[in-house]
Amino acid sequence: MGTVAFAAPLVPGKTDAWREWMEEARGPRAAELADFNTRHGLTRHAAWLQQTPMGDFVVVIHEGPGAEELLPKLATSDNEFDVWFRDNVQEVHGMDVSNPPPLPELAIDIRS
Repeated sequence: MGTVAFAAPLVPGKTDAWREWMEEARGPRAAELADFNTRHGLTRHAAWLQQTPMGDFVVVIHEGPGAEELLPKLATSDNEFDVWFRDNVQEVHGMDVSNPPPLPELAIDIRS
């Protein structure tokens, strides 16, 4: 099972828009999000808001066999939910998923 974790900065002034997006994703669009995770091979999809002196970030974890391929697949998907998700990533993070930053380098991962 693959795991990808990363910190994505929020565009200044977009924290409330990110919160609204998350509320919609886990509320009225929860079934579509579950389908998204299944279609993209994710068994876990988590996000935390981290406020810092350098601005707000979102700490993201994707787990499952599709974790490492999620962003490239999302970039080319024409599924309505995927397009909505991709558009929100662009709006609140300023990230073009067709040209994402490199995946982070794992430094340590100790499990008991």
